[in-house]
Amino acid sequence: MIYTARILVVLHLCLAALIGSLKAEDKFASNVSELHDAIQSSKPGDVITMRDGIWKNVTIDLSANGTSSKRIFVQAQTPGCVVLAEASTLTIAGSYLEVRGLQFRDAKEVKENIITLSGDFCRITQCAMIDYNAGEHWIYAAGSTNCRIDHCYFVGKDVAGGEIDVTVAQSQPTHMRIDHNYFGRRKSPSNGGEIIRVGLSGQMDYVSRSTIEFNYFDGGTDEPEICSKKSSENVYRYNTFYKARGALVFRHGERNIAYGNYFYGGGIERAGGIRVASCNNTIVNNYIEGTETGIALWTGKSYTEGETRYNPQIDGCVIAYNTLLNNRASLHLNKAVKSSYPFPPKNVVVANNVVVSKDTVLNSATGMELLIGNMFSSVPETNIPSDGYVVVDPQLVMSPDSMYRLSASSPARGAARSGWGHLFDIPGLSVDAGVDYDIDGQSRGRLKDIGCDQYSSESIKTHRTTRNDVGPSYLGGPVDVD
Repeated sequence: MIYTARILVVLHLCLAALIGSLKAEDKFASNVSELHDAIQSSKPGDVITMRDGIWKNVTIDLSANGTSSKRIFVQAQTPGCVVLAEASTLTIAGSYLEVRGLQFRDAKEVKENIITLSGDFCRITQCAMIDYNAGEHWIYAAGSTNCRIDHCYFVGKDVAGGEIDVTVAQSQPTHMRIDHNYFGRRKSPSNGGEIIRVGLSGQMDYVSRSTIEFNYFDGGTDEPEICSKKSSENVYRYNTFYKARGALVFRHGERNIAYGNYFYGGGIERAGGIRVASCNNTIVNNYIEGTETGIALWTGKSYTEGETRYNPQIDGCVIAYNTLLNNRASLHLNKAVKSSYPFPPKNVVVANNVVVSKDTVLNSATGMELLIGNMFSSVPETNIPSDGYVVVDPQLVMSPDSMYRLSASSPARGAARSGWGHLFDIPGLSVDAGVDYDIDGQSRGRLKDIGCDQYSSESIKTHRTTRNDVGPSYLGGPVDVD
């Protein structure tokens, strides 16, 4: 056994030396044949550059393996100037692969997924899919782990299927990161047309630990679920939903967090905030203005052990340090779905929220919720204990970044109360467990303010995600990208 182990060590060292001796190359592909040859002969560190122009009916199979220090790149000669058209598709399978600067446009009929991502530690960046009305999903991440989709541009998917669909494996966390992307207008059927879906219904108990952050959703979709979560232990943070029809939906799965997101509905029809139909989720530090429903908790039903829980009775939800302004229904804590889902949410905590509305402040509450330190602009519509809130004008003022924030004289300053609990830790992800920071990343200090915004003279560390923060540089995104 010792002798065999030593042989394996020597072989491993020899293989490492051989890989290190292979020289990385810059390869230029002017046609499909040259591209395939470059991929098949690729080595860690190679950069494969596609000639600018329109590439029609191209099937790219990027099956290769780079290393953590030497990725393999497939890139456009000029970012945005390589257009994959008609029936073009891309498969990324392997490890430490990066695709950047490509555009998909002018599709013809494609039945399969447009981009299939099945590798590990791979990245899709600075890419665009514009009116590419083909395929089931635009990006289908099938069992991949530790991958990133960032600074991309998605607009005009008017056929069925999601834009980014992530499947989650039972064996290991997904650790997908989807960040700094622009998601524009799209049409879709009323079901199955999410912009981002993480997990399937049967994967609700699988641990994903994915992060969806700093994205800009502009206009939403005809599907009521803009982002649909169907797995466990994911974080959605610092995303902006601007006049977006639909909602961020915690559909299935547990121990998920919505943190520091900005929702501006603009009063349009079906503009939503956050909807919950699963257990043990946390909604903290969010700003929700001008939607039909700010935060809604669904009724559910009981299931036998092992049965897929499509609409379980909610057991455990924390709603804390949010600011809700001028929503038609700000906090809908017991939203009846249909008669077959009769059981109201239980073990719900509503703490340190600012709610200002001429319409419904709090409705359909069961009276069993734990309310702590909330500030409402008017008396709630439901009969609940009054020791969990005060009715007073929080004195919000409009700031230069188009958010209503606490004024210097606001009674919400330093008025937050403890006793609501904390956020749970998610291994491998950064979580502000004690809500020690506000939506801007400013320290709350010892005396915390009610709502998502802490009145502070500190510089803003995490500003609201805007259109200029997302997408590729050639379509208005930032120039310098990590």
